[in-house]
Amino acid sequence: MKRSRPAVCLLFILAVSAVYGQNTRSAVSVNGSDANPCTVPQPCRTFGTALAVTNAGGEVLALDSGGYGPFTINRSVRVRAIPGAYAGIAPSSGNAIFINAAAGDSVIVAGLTLTSTGASYGILVINVGALFIQNVEVSGFGSYGLQFGSTSATHLYIDDSTFRGNGGTCCAAVGIVPGSSGGKASLDHVRLENGYGGLYVREYAQVTMRNSSVVGNSSYGVFAGSIPAATTAELNIIDSVISNGSDGIKANCCGAYSGNPIVSITGSLISNNTGAGVDAEDLSTIRVSSTTLTRNGVGVQASGTGVTISFSNNALHGNATDGAFTQTVTLK
Repeated sequence: MKRSRPAVCLLFILAVSAVYGQNTRSAVSVNGSDANPCTVPQPCRTFGTALAVTNAGGEVLALDSGGYGPFTINRSVRVRAIPGAYAGIAPSSGNAIFINAAAGDSVIVAGLTLTSTGASYGILVINVGALFIQNVEVSGFGSYGLQFGSTSATHLYIDDSTFRGNGGTCCAAVGIVPGSSGGKASLDHVRLENGYGGLYVREYAQVTMRNSSVVGNSSYGVFAGSIPAATTAELNIIDSVISNGSDGIKANCCGAYSGNPIVSITGSLISNNTGAGVDAEDLSTIRVSSTTLTRNGVGVQASGTGVTISFSNNALHGNATDGAFTQTVTLK
Protein backbone atom coordinates (compact mmCIF):
# COMPACT_ATOMS: atom_id res chain seq x y z
CA MET A 1 0.00 0.00 0.00
CA LYS A 2 1.29 3.45 -0.89
CA ARG A 3 1.89 5.75 2.13
CA SER A 4 0.85 9.40 1.97
CA ARG A 5 3.56 12.06 1.99
CA PRO A 6 2.58 13.35 5.50
CA ALA A 7 2.91 9.83 6.92
CA VAL A 8 6.37 9.41 5.38
CA CYS A 9 7.46 12.77 6.81
CA LEU A 10 6.22 11.79 10.25
CA LEU A 11 8.16 8.53 10.13
CA PHE A 12 11.30 10.43 9.11
CA ILE A 13 10.92 12.90 11.99
CA LEU A 14 10.47 10.07 14.48
CA ALA A 15 13.55 8.28 13.13
CA VAL A 16 15.68 11.41 13.40
CA SER A 17 14.42 12.01 16.94
CA ALA A 18 15.37 8.47 17.92
CA VAL A 19 18.90 9.00 16.67
CA TYR A 20 19.55 12.49 18.04
CA GLY A 21 17.47 12.47 21.22
CA GLN A 22 14.23 14.10 22.24
CA ASN A 23 14.94 15.92 25.49
CA THR A 24 16.57 19.24 26.15
CA ARG A 25 16.57 18.31 29.84
CA SER A 26 16.77 14.66 30.86
CA ALA A 27 16.87 13.16 34.34
CA VAL A 28 17.94 10.07 36.26
CA SER A 29 16.79 8.81 39.65
CA VAL A 30 17.29 5.75 41.86
CA ASN A 31 13.54 5.25 41.47
CA GLY A 32 13.67 5.67 37.71
CA SER A 33 13.58 3.10 34.93
CA ASP A 34 15.51 2.95 31.67
CA ALA A 35 12.18 2.18 30.00
CA ASN A 36 11.00 5.70 30.88
CA PRO A 37 11.39 8.72 28.56
CA CYS A 38 14.06 10.17 30.92
CA THR A 39 12.15 13.34 31.69
CA VAL A 40 12.08 14.93 35.14
CA PRO A 41 8.57 13.52 35.85
CA GLN A 42 9.59 10.11 34.44
CA PRO A 43 13.35 9.74 34.96
CA CYS A 44 15.59 6.97 33.74
CA ARG A 45 17.87 4.89 35.95
CA THR A 46 21.29 5.40 34.29
CA PHE A 47 23.23 8.29 32.80
CA GLY A 48 23.99 6.31 29.64
CA THR A 49 20.32 5.85 28.77
CA ALA A 50 19.48 9.45 29.59
CA LEU A 51 22.29 10.79 27.42
CA ALA A 52 21.06 8.76 24.47
CA VAL A 53 17.79 10.72 24.46
CA THR A 54 19.28 14.15 25.20
CA ASN A 55 19.72 16.71 22.45
CA ALA A 56 23.05 18.40 21.78
CA GLY A 57 23.35 21.37 24.09
CA GLY A 58 20.99 19.80 26.62
CA GLU A 59 21.54 18.56 30.15
CA VAL A 60 21.13 15.46 32.28
CA LEU A 61 20.28 15.87 35.97
CA ALA A 62 20.71 13.37 38.81
CA LEU A 63 17.65 14.05 40.95
CA ASP A 64 18.63 12.09 44.06
CA SER A 65 21.46 10.12 45.65
CA GLY A 66 22.58 6.87 44.06
CA GLY A 67 24.88 5.17 41.57
CA TYR A 68 24.17 5.89 37.92
CA GLY A 69 26.75 3.95 35.92
CA PRO A 70 29.58 4.91 33.53
CA PHE A 71 28.78 6.80 30.35
CA THR A 72 30.11 8.18 27.05
CA ILE A 73 29.73 11.76 25.81
CA ASN A 74 29.86 12.54 22.07
CA ARG A 75 28.21 15.95 21.86
CA SER A 76 27.77 19.22 23.76
CA VAL A 77 25.98 18.44 27.02
CA ARG A 78 25.85 19.13 30.76
CA VAL A 79 25.81 16.23 33.23
CA ARG A 80 25.32 17.21 36.84
CA ALA A 81 23.79 16.35 40.19
CA ILE A 82 21.28 18.67 41.76
CA PRO A 83 22.49 20.35 45.00
CA GLY A 84 22.54 17.87 47.88
CA ALA A 85 22.43 14.75 45.72
CA TYR A 86 25.26 12.19 45.65
CA ALA A 87 25.64 10.99 42.06
CA GLY A 88 28.13 8.14 42.02
CA ILE A 89 29.86 6.19 39.28
CA ALA A 90 31.87 3.13 40.36
CA PRO A 91 33.12 1.17 37.32
CA SER A 92 34.96 -2.13 37.70
CA SER A 93 36.79 -1.78 34.35
CA GLY A 94 37.45 0.74 31.59
CA ASN A 95 36.44 4.33 32.32
CA ALA A 96 33.89 6.13 34.44
CA ILE A 97 33.43 8.83 31.79
CA PHE A 98 34.63 8.65 28.17
CA ILE A 99 34.52 11.84 26.07
CA ASN A 100 34.98 11.89 22.31
CA ALA A 101 33.12 14.87 20.92
CA ALA A 102 33.60 17.36 18.08
CA ALA A 103 36.10 20.20 18.12
CA GLY A 104 33.35 22.76 18.67
CA ASP A 105 31.55 20.90 21.44
CA SER A 106 31.39 22.08 25.04
CA VAL A 107 30.94 19.58 27.90
CA ILE A 108 30.20 20.27 31.59
CA VAL A 109 30.52 17.60 34.29
CA ALA A 110 29.50 18.82 37.75
CA GLY A 111 28.79 17.42 41.18
CA LEU A 112 29.67 13.78 40.43
CA THR A 113 31.68 11.28 42.49
CA LEU A 114 33.80 8.80 40.50
CA THR A 115 35.20 5.83 42.44
CA SER A 116 37.13 2.98 40.85
CA THR A 117 36.34 -0.61 41.77
CA GLY A 118 38.97 -1.84 39.29
CA ALA A 119 38.70 0.67 36.41
CA SER A 120 41.69 2.41 34.83
CA TYR A 121 40.49 5.95 34.07
CA GLY A 122 38.19 8.32 35.86
CA ILE A 123 37.69 10.64 32.88
CA LEU A 124 39.30 9.81 29.54
CA VAL A 125 39.16 12.56 26.90
CA ILE A 126 39.95 11.84 23.25
CA ASN A 127 38.52 15.02 21.77
CA VAL A 128 36.39 18.00 22.80
CA GLY A 129 36.24 21.75 22.25
CA ALA A 130 35.97 22.73 25.91
CA LEU A 131 35.59 20.67 29.07
CA PHE A 132 34.43 22.10 32.40
CA ILE A 133 34.85 19.94 35.52
CA GLN A 134 33.22 21.42 38.62
CA ASN A 135 32.85 19.99 42.15
CA VAL A 136 33.88 16.50 41.08
CA GLU A 137 35.64 13.86 43.20
CA VAL A 138 37.75 11.20 41.45
CA SER A 139 39.29 8.39 43.52
CA GLY A 140 41.25 5.18 43.19
CA PHE A 141 41.73 4.78 39.43
CA GLY A 142 44.67 2.61 38.35
CA SER A 143 45.79 4.94 35.58
CA TYR A 144 44.89 8.65 35.34
CA GLY A 145 42.10 10.25 37.33
CA LEU A 146 41.76 12.51 34.28
CA GLN A 147 43.65 11.95 31.04
CA PHE A 148 43.10 14.92 28.78
CA GLY A 149 44.48 14.19 25.34
CA SER A 150 42.18 16.14 23.07
CA THR A 151 43.41 16.25 19.49
CA SER A 152 41.73 19.60 18.71
CA ALA A 153 42.79 23.01 19.95
CA THR A 154 40.92 22.90 23.21
CA HIS A 155 40.26 24.29 26.68
CA LEU A 156 40.07 22.51 30.04
CA TYR A 157 38.73 24.08 33.23
CA ILE A 158 38.82 22.25 36.59
CA ASP A 159 37.33 24.01 39.60
CA ASP A 160 36.75 22.98 43.22
CA SER A 161 37.52 19.31 42.60
CA THR A 162 39.49 16.54 44.33
CA PHE A 163 41.57 13.76 42.76
CA ARG A 164 42.63 11.25 45.43
CA GLY A 165 44.59 7.99 45.30
CA ASN A 166 44.85 7.77 41.50
CA GLY A 167 47.71 6.68 39.26
CA GLY A 168 48.53 3.21 40.53
CA THR A 169 52.26 2.77 39.90
CA CYS A 170 52.48 4.76 36.68
CA CYS A 171 50.43 7.86 36.30
CA ALA A 172 49.21 11.20 37.57
CA ALA A 173 45.96 12.34 39.08
CA VAL A 174 45.61 14.74 36.12
CA GLY A 175 47.50 14.28 32.85
CA ILE A 176 47.31 16.99 30.18
CA VAL A 177 48.78 15.79 26.88
CA PRO A 178 47.13 17.70 24.02
CA GLY A 179 47.74 17.13 20.34
CA SER A 180 49.89 19.44 18.24
CA SER A 181 46.97 21.87 17.85
CA GLY A 182 47.58 22.80 21.48
CA GLY A 183 45.50 23.01 24.61
CA LYS A 184 44.93 25.54 27.40
CA ALA A 185 44.01 24.46 30.90
CA SER A 186 43.11 26.10 34.20
CA LEU A 187 43.01 24.38 37.60
CA ASP A 188 41.55 26.44 40.44
CA HIS A 189 41.01 25.17 44.00
CA VAL A 190 41.94 21.63 43.00
CA ARG A 191 43.37 18.94 45.30
CA LEU A 192 45.69 16.29 43.80
CA GLU A 193 46.59 13.98 46.65
CA ASN A 194 47.83 10.59 47.80
CA GLY A 195 48.46 9.11 44.36
CA TYR A 196 51.48 8.25 42.19
CA GLY A 197 51.85 11.69 40.61
CA GLY A 198 49.92 14.94 40.96
CA LEU A 199 49.90 16.97 37.74
CA TYR A 200 51.54 15.84 34.47
CA VAL A 201 51.85 18.39 31.64
CA ARG A 202 53.34 17.80 28.20
CA GLU A 203 54.25 19.67 25.03
CA TYR A 204 51.72 21.98 23.33
CA ALA A 205 49.94 22.59 26.65
CA GLN A 206 49.57 25.96 28.38
CA VAL A 207 48.45 25.30 31.96
CA THR A 208 47.77 27.51 34.96
CA MET A 209 47.20 26.05 38.43
CA ARG A 210 46.18 28.40 41.24
CA ASN A 211 44.98 28.11 44.83
CA SER A 212 45.54 24.36 44.73
CA SER A 213 47.33 21.65 46.71
CA VAL A 214 49.43 18.75 45.46
CA VAL A 215 50.17 16.67 48.53
CA GLY A 216 51.32 13.17 49.44
CA ASN A 217 52.04 11.75 45.98
CA SER A 218 54.60 8.95 45.99
CA SER A 219 56.56 9.93 42.86
CA TYR A 220 56.30 13.59 41.81
CA GLY A 221 54.03 16.44 42.71
CA VAL A 222 54.14 18.33 39.40
CA PHE A 223 55.93 17.39 36.18
CA ALA A 224 56.25 19.42 32.96
CA GLY A 225 58.05 17.87 30.02
CA SER A 226 58.42 18.23 26.24
CA ILE A 227 59.49 15.26 24.16
CA PRO A 228 59.84 16.57 20.56
CA ALA A 229 62.71 18.99 20.03
CA ALA A 230 61.82 22.70 19.91
CA THR A 231 58.41 22.17 21.52
CA THR A 232 57.25 23.77 24.76
CA ALA A 233 55.09 22.81 27.69
CA GLU A 234 54.12 25.90 29.67
CA LEU A 235 53.06 25.63 33.32
CA ASN A 236 52.23 28.47 35.72
CA ILE A 237 51.74 27.71 39.44
CA ILE A 238 50.27 30.44 41.63
CA ASP A 239 49.44 30.47 45.37
CA SER A 240 49.63 26.69 45.70
CA VAL A 241 51.14 24.02 47.96
CA ILE A 242 53.32 21.16 46.70
CA SER A 243 54.46 18.95 49.55
CA ASN A 244 55.02 15.52 51.10
CA GLY A 245 56.03 13.77 47.91
CA SER A 246 59.22 12.57 46.26
CA ASP A 247 60.10 15.46 43.90
CA GLY A 248 58.05 18.63 44.25
CA ILE A 249 58.21 20.30 40.82
CA LYS A 250 60.25 18.74 38.04
CA ALA A 251 60.82 19.86 34.45
CA ASN A 252 62.00 17.33 31.86
CA CYS A 253 63.77 14.09 32.57
CA CYS A 254 65.41 11.21 30.82
CA GLY A 255 66.81 10.96 27.32
CA ALA A 256 63.46 11.09 25.52
CA TYR A 257 62.67 14.67 26.54
CA SER A 258 64.23 16.94 23.90
CA GLY A 259 61.92 19.96 24.12
CA ASN A 260 61.94 23.10 26.26
CA PRO A 261 59.36 23.18 29.06
CA ILE A 262 58.93 26.46 30.95
CA VAL A 263 57.60 26.57 34.51
CA SER A 264 56.78 29.71 36.54
CA ILE A 265 56.08 29.46 40.29
CA THR A 266 54.67 32.41 42.24
CA GLY A 267 53.57 32.80 45.86
CA SER A 268 53.68 29.09 46.66
CA LEU A 269 54.97 26.66 49.33
CA ILE A 270 57.17 23.73 48.32
CA SER A 271 58.00 21.64 51.36
CA ASN A 272 58.70 18.21 52.86
CA ASN A 273 59.54 16.50 49.60
CA THR A 274 62.14 13.75 50.01
CA GLY A 275 63.84 14.61 46.72
CA ALA A 276 64.15 18.09 45.22
CA GLY A 277 61.68 20.86 45.82
CA VAL A 278 62.47 22.31 42.38
CA ASP A 279 64.39 20.32 39.75
CA ALA A 280 65.19 21.69 36.27
CA GLU A 281 66.75 19.08 33.99
CA ASP A 282 68.19 19.39 30.48
CA LEU A 283 66.65 22.11 28.27
CA SER A 284 64.11 23.23 30.85
CA THR A 285 63.58 26.56 32.62
CA ILE A 286 61.95 27.10 36.04
CA ARG A 287 61.32 30.65 37.30
CA VAL A 288 60.50 31.13 41.01
CA SER A 289 59.11 34.23 42.74
CA SER A 290 57.77 34.93 46.27
CA THR A 291 57.93 31.23 47.12
CA THR A 292 59.10 29.28 50.19
CA LEU A 293 61.20 26.14 49.71
CA THR A 294 61.84 24.34 52.98
CA ARG A 295 62.34 20.88 54.50
CA ASN A 296 62.99 19.23 51.14
CA GLY A 297 65.84 16.83 50.46
CA VAL A 298 67.27 19.48 48.14
CA GLY A 299 65.67 22.90 47.91
CA VAL A 300 66.52 23.69 44.30
CA GLN A 301 68.70 21.98 41.71
CA ALA A 302 69.46 21.98 38.00
CA SER A 303 71.25 19.50 35.80
CA GLY A 304 72.72 19.66 32.31
CA THR A 305 71.38 22.74 30.53
CA GLY A 306 68.48 23.16 32.96
CA VAL A 307 68.00 26.68 34.35
CA THR A 308 66.49 27.81 37.66
CA ILE A 309 65.83 31.53 38.04
CA SER A 310 65.11 33.38 41.29
CA PHE A 311 63.64 36.89 41.41
CA SER A 312 65.49 37.62 44.67
CA ASN A 313 62.37 37.35 46.82
CA ASN A 314 62.21 33.66 47.74
CA ALA A 315 62.76 31.87 51.06
CA LEU A 316 65.21 29.02 50.43
CA HIS A 317 66.05 27.67 53.86
CA GLY A 318 65.85 24.63 56.11
CA ASN A 319 66.30 21.96 53.46
CA ALA A 320 68.68 19.05 53.97
CA THR A 321 70.65 20.76 51.18
CA ASP A 322 69.37 24.16 50.12
CA GLY A 323 71.08 24.16 46.74
CA ALA A 324 71.26 27.33 44.65
CA PHE A 325 69.52 28.93 41.73
CA THR A 326 71.52 29.06 38.51
CA GLN A 327 70.45 32.68 37.94
CA THR A 328 69.19 35.50 40.14
CA VAL A 329 67.52 38.54 38.60
CA THR A 330 66.24 41.78 40.08
CA LEU A 331 62.52 42.51 40.11
CA LYS A 332 61.54 45.23 37.66
